[in-house]
Amino acid sequence: MELNTRKRLVIITESIILDRIVDIMDKVGNKGYTVDDVSGGGRRGIRHGAHGGAFHAILQNIRIESITTESVAKKIAEEVIETLFINYAGIVYMDDVEAYT
Repeated sequence: MELNTRKRLVIITESIILDRIVDIMDKVGNKGYTVDDVSGGGRRGIRHGAHGGAFHAILQNIRIESITTESVAKKIAEEVIETLFINYAGIVYMDDVEAYT
């Protein structure tokens, strides 16, 4: 294994669209991801994680992270923003990481 510069893609959004985001990731050749339950607030109000009960589990926010190439990260980000964030709250950001690949 060798150390390479990659992009860490982070998407924070509503859990209800997780499957659609995974489909986008698969379509562009992304190799893997991690999902966490998160809570927080922003201009669209306060969102709770899964710890709020059954009703809140439907409305929970998630954070999806993936370490990938810059081109794959940009493709995922663009499609998520253009096709999903029209109707769902979310944010996408990227930063450089050093990863053994």
